[in-house]
Formats: sequence, C-alpha cells, structure tokens
Amino acid sequence: MVIKFKPFNFLNNIKYMKKNYKILLFITVIAIVILVFSLIFKNVFFPPKERIPSSTNIQIIISNFAFSSIKDIGIQVVDKSSSEYQELIKSKNFYGDIYKITFQDESNESSILPVTVRYRIPKDNYFGDNFVNFALAYITREDPPIVSEFKGGKIVKVENEYYIEAQTFQITKVNYIGLIIESPEESSGGLKVIKEAPPTLEPDIILIPGTDLNFLGKVMNVPKNGYPQSFWSSLFPNRTIWSYNYPLISTRSKNYNDSFVGFVERTGINSYVEFEGRRLAQELSRFPNKKFDIIAHGIGGLIARYALESSQTIQNVENLVLISTPNKGSNLANPLFLNLLFGKNTYILSQLFNVEDSTILKITLQISSYLDQINSYYEDLIPNSEFLKKLNSFGIRNDIRYLSIIGTNPAIEENLSDKYISRLYPEFVQGNGDGIVSVDSAKLDGIDKTYYSKKSFYEIYNDADVLNTIVNFLDESVPSYSVEPFKDDNFVEYTYETGDENSSAVQNKNTYPSIVSTFTLPSQYKESTILLNPTKQREIDEDIMSIIEIGENIYFKSPNAIYNKNLEKIFFGKIMGGIVFNNQYYISTVNGVYVLNENSKIDKINTKMPSKGTEIYYLPNIGFLTVEYEPNNCRVYLNDSLINEVSNFISLKVINGEVYVIFEDKLTKLLNSDVVELINNSTIQDVLGTQLGEITDFALYNNNYFILFSNYKLVLWDSSKSGLQLIEDGNIGRLKLQIFNDKLFVFGKDHVSYLLLKEAIFPGFFQRSETHIIDVHIDKRGKGWMITKNNRIEIISFSL
Repeated sequence: MVIKFKPFNFLNNIKYMKKNYKILLFITVIAIVILVFSLIFKNVFFPPKERIPSSTNIQIIISNFAFSSIKDIGIQVVDKSSSEYQELIKSKNFYGDIYKITFQDESNESSILPVTVRYRIPKDNYFGDNFVNFALAYITREDPPIVSEFKGGKIVKVENEYYIEAQTFQITKVNYIGLIIESPEESSGGLKVIKEAPPTLEPDIILIPGTDLNFLGKVMNVPKNGYPQSFWSSLFPNRTIWSYNYPLISTRSKNYNDSFVGFVERTGINSYVEFEGRRLAQELSRFPNKKFDIIAHGIGGLIARYALESSQTIQNVENLVLISTPNKGSNLANPLFLNLLFGKNTYILSQLFNVEDSTILKITLQISSYLDQINSYYEDLIPNSEFLKKLNSFGIRNDIRYLSIIGTNPAIEENLSDKYISRLYPEFVQGNGDGIVSVDSAKLDGIDKTYYSKKSFYEIYNDADVLNTIVNFLDESVPSYSVEPFKDDNFVEYTYETGDENSSAVQNKNTYPSIVSTFTLPSQYKESTILLNPTKQREIDEDIMSIIEIGENIYFKSPNAIYNKNLEKIFFGKIMGGIVFNNQYYISTVNGVYVLNENSKIDKINTKMPSKGTEIYYLPNIGFLTVEYEPNNCRVYLNDSLINEVSNFISLKVINGEVYVIFEDKLTKLLNSDVVELINNSTIQDVLGTQLGEITDFALYNNNYFILFSNYKLVLWDSSKSGLQLIEDGNIGRLKLQIFNDKLFVFGKDHVSYLLLKEAIFPGFFQRSETHIIDVHIDKRGKGWMITKNNRIEIISFSL
C-alpha cells in the first residue's frame, strides 16, 4: 500500500484560516481566559517568586509568572576598550559600564507582569535624596536599533547602596542597558508658574499634563521675564499660567519614592494616580486666596478629578477642562492584550484579525509605547480598576463647571468597526476612540459640556477648534463689568519735589540693579560633614513644630502649644501668630496676647484682638499685623491700614530690632509704621534673566541680602552697590537660611550647605540628611537644633 502525502500549501491554509478566523479567535479568547484564571490561581495559592540575573552594577528582576516560560537571561559588561563600547557611547551619553543583555531562547515576547531593571548609582555622583539627574537607557535589537530611556524610573536604597530602578514589559527587545547621569538637578514638583500676568478678574490657569509632556507647549525662553513661553501664553495673554508637575514619567527621587511608600504603608492604597491626586489637593489648598481654571490632558484629568471630587474642601477651582481623559480606563493599559500581539508575525496576525498588516504594526507600536510610559501605574488605568471604581463613585462637583473634550480619530486609516480587534481595542476605531482613549471612557454624564474633535490623542490639544472651545468655555464664567468713560476734570496738574529716602536699604527707583560677581562659585560639589554629633533628644506626637530661641533658652512651638527643651508643655491654646522681639516671644491667640520672656515666665499683656484674621502678629510699639485669607485674595493689614492684597504672605522676620515682612514676590520693611518695598522678584528676574519661585527666606549680612527661593535658587542683593548675583540654581536647599560665625548655612529638608561670608566664597560642600527636616536653628552658642519627621516628630541636637 502506497501512502501519498498531500503537499503543504501555506497560502491555501491561510485562506482556510481567514474563512474561519471567527472560530480561531473564539478559541484564542477561551485560551486567554483559561490563562488568566490559571495565573490568578497560581498567584493566590503559589505567590510568584523572583529570579534576579545580575552583574556588578545591574540586576534584572523577573517574576516567575511574567512570561509563559522561564527566561534565562545573560548579562555581560561591554569592554570599555572595545570598538563596540565606543560605538554605543556615540549613540547615547552613557556613564560607566554598559551591559549586553541576551536571552537563551532568543524569543521576542512581552511580559504580562512588569520586569524590573535596577542599576547601581556611583556614590560620588549621588548628591542627595532629592536629586533626579539619573536615567536608565537602552538600545534595542531592531535594525536600525531604537535608542531610548525607560520611563518612570525611581531612586531606591538597597543595603546602603543607591540604585535607579525602572520597569518594562518589553525586556526581550533590549540589547544594551546603561546609566545616564545629567548635571545635578533636584526634583521640583507641585504647582509652578509658567507665565505671570497682572491680577485680573479671570482665574489663573493650571495645566496638568498626562503622558505627553508636549501638552505644556513650551517653545522658547524669554530672558525679559524668565518664564518659558508656550501657545497657552498666547491663548490666555491676561492670565497667570501654572503647571502641575509630577514625576510619573520622569525619574522619581528617593524622597518622592519614600513618600509614596509611606503613603502605601499608612493607607494600604498602592496607587500612584491617587497619591498624586491627594498631593494636588494639598497644593491647591495652599492658595485659598486665588481662583483657578484647570486644563488637564490624559491621566492629568484623573489626578485633577480625584483632587476635586474626593473632597469638597477645595473651593478655589471654578472650571475643569478634561481632554482625552480615560475616566473608565483604557485597554491599552492591559499587558495581557499586548502579549497577544507583541513579537508575533504581523502577516499571520493580519490574517487572523482580517485587517491590514500595516494596521497591526501601528496598533502594536502604539500599545507598546503607551504601556512603557505608564508602566509604574498601569493597573490604575485598566478598565474597572479599584482606583477607577473609587474615583467614579465620588460623583462630579455641582459647584465646578466641567468641559470634556473627546477625540474620535485614532490615526488608523483602516475602518475597524466590524473587525474583531475592535472588541479588544475600541480605542482604535474611527469615531469611537482617539488611539489611546475610547469615546465611552472619556464621556462623563451630567457635566456642563462635551465637545467631540476629529483629532487623535497626541494632536487634539493643538487643534484650533479645540482651543477656541476651551477659551469660550472658560470666558463664560468670567464676570463682566463696565467702566464709565473718563471725563476731563479741567484741573491744572502740579509736580512737587520730594526728599530722599530715609534708608539706604530701600531700593532706589531710578537705579536699576546690575549684575555683580561678589562670590566665587564652586566648579564642583563635594559631600562633606557639616553638622557634627547629631543626637536624638526626644520624640513627640505633633504634626508640625518650629524652634524658638529666647535669651539662652530653646522652645518648641506647635499650632496649639509651646514646649520647653525637655518637651514639657508650658503653654497651650490656639496660636494665631508669634514673633521674637527684644528677647521676648509675643504670642497672639484668640483670647489675647501673651509674652514669654527669657526667664520662661508667661504673662498676658493684651486682651483686645483684631476682629478678623487667619494669622495675627503683635508687634511691640507698632500694633497688629493681620493676615486675612479670602477666596480671591490675601489681605494684609498693619493695624487698620491695608498694606497688601495681591501677594501671598510668607512670614515676619526681626533682624537687629527691625521688622521685615516677606511676601512671595517681594521683601518689605516696616519704617515708621509704613511698609516699604526693598526689592521684588520681577526686578531680580529682569536683571538675572532667570525664573524665580516664591521667596521662602532671607538673611542679612552687612548690606548683603541673601534671598532664598522655592525653586532652589539663592540670590545675593548688595543693597549698597545695587548689585545682584545668582549664587546657586538648583544644588541647594530651600527651607531656611541662618548666619553663624560669618557662615551662611542653607538648609533644605534633606540637605545643608554653607557660604563663607568674609571670604565671599561658596565652597560647594554639602551634607545629606537621612531624615526629613521640618525646622532647624543654630543658637547663639553654636549649638544646633533640628526638628525632623519620620512617623513622629523628633528633636535632634548637633554641633558645628
């Protein structure tokens, strides 16, 4: 008997598969369901173990269930003397060792759980727990290769070593991995001004980007005002524009990561998006006197919604514009779906799904790119996630106007509406999605307005019709007013001569400061020991405290009590403000003014208090300085006279018996019951050509004012010569300044450095702190006191 074998005809088989693709897809879906349930069963009853292939500086951490089979990974350092290494550093500015990654099975598949890559940071290049000038870069196996960086890295400390750690679902495409070290840069999150405008009836704008940082639209830097310009500046020329910065794509500092870990441990909630939503709420609460309109893109909209909808306490937001916000999630965030496509033959997939192979390629690349961007918080964005269920349970705010802008163009030419792949990814169907977010996900019921745009996720916010819609929507809520026409009063005008100012410290209006180079600045920074013998003294259950020195005694103040250095409570009651003047501490309370003298005796000296005020300070021989926060402004009164209603009040400071009032954008001084402006941010920015944050503190040495800003900048203003110098930009703390023994100490929450004042040198030495510093003080004898917080407030002493 002769058996004849029928020749295998590949094309005929493909045609057969095409006719029966629905059956094949049904079987595929059933297989996926079985795989999912088997993985769930394994993870519940047999928790995944991790395999950690490693070399000298690098580790790759893989859960056993991340891939369908065990991956044997090889890690080999590239010889620095080789031509291979020289070619690699031409493609990217790698620092130190570069590692070649190999896989024994040579497979190219995505993982269904993230793979962690960890690279050790050289200690000499680690300047502190708030620095983020590190990234992990990779080069792929493709031809031509792709050179890029892992998104959303974080700095961690493991066994006294610092690492940058990143996650990816696509480790099998990686050929080389190396470390990138940029110029030292500290993390700067929260609300930051992009463009400042004079106060108007229009609310300030807050921009909250998602994964596309181009949303902020920065196009150039203009030295005149120091702010990066953007199309938003042209769109809203009369409004101050802010951005909310958060590191979910960029590198997260150790401080940030520690804060997140602490949040997870306290709440049991492992959600970066919720964490940022809470932080945004805290930032908004810092400006009760301002009004804001928020424009958010992508997950920025989820962060904004959580901040506003989880609590009704935020009352300074009038309008919320959501652009392509995945309110119900996105299927692109599901790594299991990507696993069906990644690394597979596009022709075979095109036959199975009955679509063009170019469409499969575009879809796969889009999903791969997006999932790599959201790798550290992808679970929040999977439809029906715990975070999304919680967020959507709050309900929209009735006192805030909402506009949702929804894209309907996925940038896929082929019509997928009747294709099976549309069930997996409705985001890619014309009319139903923008390539990242589906129309159904972006919709919000019960809001004021919904606008549909025929644009994709990455181009929607640049569309003229979309921008006009936003402008018109926001303008609708701005109150209108009319001004009576000016009538000539026919009076003759006179000009009178005035005398000179009575203080050399007051800035001469006719003399514009010039740039000086008084201080010698460091060419490099070096870690050193500055604070000696730190010793923990006590712990106390308070949320926040500050340090007071009166005579030779140290005291600690909380919002409702004052303690001696043994942490014995010597005064209790709500404290509305306090100031040290002539070795006495004047305490303002709702019941009157008390004075604490250098003998630790407390007396009540005044019972009549101002009727209004959030903060009240009693100034001997002058009266009361009252700070009143209102929804639209911050009013500061000196007795009954209004001295400010524009700038946020920061603090009072007494130096050599003279009282200084610090506002966010200017330094002022009390002279004969009048408030005189010394210098302001706008002048400094115009002269130095650099953007400044809020003033946080200042110190005075002879005629030199050292001014510290919230964006880690230190400026010298020599009032006698009317000169300005930018001493530091970024590599410095922003908490407090203090002078002792001709040294200016600059403290941050985890960092201290100093300037030599007599020599006019900034030597560049710094010291890191392992704890979070809340306040610090050096007394007259040179003993230092520090308040730090981990889980509880700790009092620490040190010497110099």
